[in-house]
Amino acid sequence: MSRVRKGHNYERVETRFSRETIENLKPKTVFNDKWVILKNVGARGGAHCYDVCDQKVSEFGVLYVEIGDDGMSSLANQVEFSHKQYSLGNSHRFTSVLDCGLINNHVYFMVLQNRPGPTLKALLEAAPSAQLAPTTAAFIAIDLISTAELLASTGYVLRNFDAKQWKFDVKSRMFYLADITDVTVISDKRYCPVTKAYLDSAETMDLHWNSDDLTYAPISFIVKGPAHRMSELDMIESLICVIYELSRIKLPWKNSPNLQKTLELKEEFVISLPEHVEKFETEVEGWLDTALRNVIEYLKLAKEIQERLEKLPVRDGAWCPNGARAGALLSAVKYREILEDFQKVVNCGRPIWSQHWRDVKLDWDKEIVHTPKSLRTIRNLEKREAAREVAQELDRLHGSRAHYSIMMEHADAEIGLNTVLIQKYLDGAPGEADLEDMPEEVAVIRKRTRKAKKTKKSEENDVKLKEKQMYVYVAK
Repeated sequence: MSRVRKGHNYERVETRFSRETIENLKPKTVFNDKWVILKNVGARGGAHCYDVCDQKVSEFGVLYVEIGDDGMSSLANQVEFSHKQYSLGNSHRFTSVLDCGLINNHVYFMVLQNRPGPTLKALLEAAPSAQLAPTTAAFIAIDLISTAELLASTGYVLRNFDAKQWKFDVKSRMFYLADITDVTVISDKRYCPVTKAYLDSAETMDLHWNSDDLTYAPISFIVKGPAHRMSELDMIESLICVIYELSRIKLPWKNSPNLQKTLELKEEFVISLPEHVEKFETEVEGWLDTALRNVIEYLKLAKEIQERLEKLPVRDGAWCPNGARAGALLSAVKYREILEDFQKVVNCGRPIWSQHWRDVKLDWDKEIVHTPKSLRTIRNLEKREAAREVAQELDRLHGSRAHYSIMMEHADAEIGLNTVLIQKYLDGAPGEADLEDMPEEVAVIRKRTRKAKKTKKSEENDVKLKEKQMYVYVAK
């Protein structure tokens, strides 16, 4: 950059990144003077990912690095999505952004928080059987459906299901969407205003199912192909297939080479679930089967409601009376009823107050006998976590104190300034713009003020004289 001309920060070339260097960042190197590269974890979408930690080894995350084409990058949309969910209080179902930025005006990066816990794929591989117990399948279904509800209520949709994208938080015992690469804007009339500009841009937007595997793909994607636009009902349909496979081992159309046969089997599946030939060994298996069939009925009811409401003549051609900001309150999917059905399966008929349903034993849980050494390690870890929380709270209090002290200083300065201005106004101080514009009125006001001051002073002198005379009289 020229020394004569001053440009913005984007014109300062920090490191000459290329696609080859981004793909092969070496471990133990520092990225952006802050994040230490630990391990290459492969590519996700158009970004290359690395496990990183800060130089104090206090925060761990996943670094996404991508070179934007023509000033466009998917990371910008992912950062916006994460900030939106954090501001709405939904960050427990997703990941939080630790850092993000732009280097050399074309290299986008972001760091997502890495919470301790395994992926859903690792847990499924650790399970003793490919067919999960009804309790475990319902446990996973609750978190999947809850995340889908939050996505749809904020105007987003999940275009793919990959078990590696979902992680299990060992502290809260909750599954959350750790990788938001396949999250995109929902293409539904309730969430996007149907205008000419939107229709023109929708032709170039990538909103269809984002996988070549048709195992969990919705029926509309098989029919329309790349012209498919993912909707809320399509997302629920794909999640039903996932939950069914977790509880029944295999889907009827899995690994089918014939596309037409796959489409027919999917259409039959959405209309009614295949009948369970074998007898249920326990009551919980029957409850799970009933919950799955209820989801199918709720999905069919939601489709009927949406088809009926889309024909109503309301503004912008959309059936939502509140415009583009329609949330889950206007969703045709009965999320509460679906979650309650699966929660009854997890509780196994026990009262809700008897046990917290998150503490139920899952298929991959094992009983571990702690040794004195392991107990000591756990206690030290708990003490370290408590000390870190105390330090964070102390920093927050120090910041609040500094903030309020500055606010008090500003308030005192403003009060003092206002006091001076009021006194100057009462004293009739010259030099003010509004007074200079009205010389005659100002002269009259000042004359009256001087007369009032003289009258007040003479009255005070008379009072003092009378008091003095009274004192002299009393003394005599």
